Amino acid sequence: MAHFYFDADTQVKRYLAEKGGEWIKALLDATNDGGEPAHEFYTVDISQVEVASAIAAAYRTQRIDADTREEAFELHIAESAETYQHLIADAVIQADATCLTQKYPLKAIDAIHVATALQLNSTLSEYELSLTLVSGDHQVLTAAKAEGLPTENPNTHE
Repeated sequence: MAHFYFDADTQVKRYLAEKGGEWIKALLDATNDGGEPAHEFYTVDISQVEVASAIAAAYRTQRIDADTREEAFELHIAESAETYQHLIADAVIQADATCLTQKYPLKAIDAIHVATALQLNSTLSEYELSLTLVSGDHQVLTAAKAEGLPTENPNTHE
């Protein structure tokens, strides 16, 4: 079983037609021989708002119509709790994210994503498991790699 951390931009690819979206859907929908999910997925709690905002922005900029917006939003809300383990951006993660902003050109929310993934990877490594951060954002990928975290860019698939 693989463990993946998805930032919000990666999650949006499940709901909107974007490059890498089919690869993301295949990862999320993969099952083992027993029909159980083949992978574990994690994100930070605030990403639910980020994804909803991205869906709304796609509608406001006329990338999608009202029906698609409503369908994407409802599907996201319905799937979010059962698909992802939502991690809390506690004081330790926030402090780590603050430090990351001084080392790398990250936006605040991107620093929170990287800090959350790094903390989770540290916990998983105690059980000899590893985490892969999935993001299409170059700055997020660069910072995560520099911090020793395996990464995957969905935009390189399809």
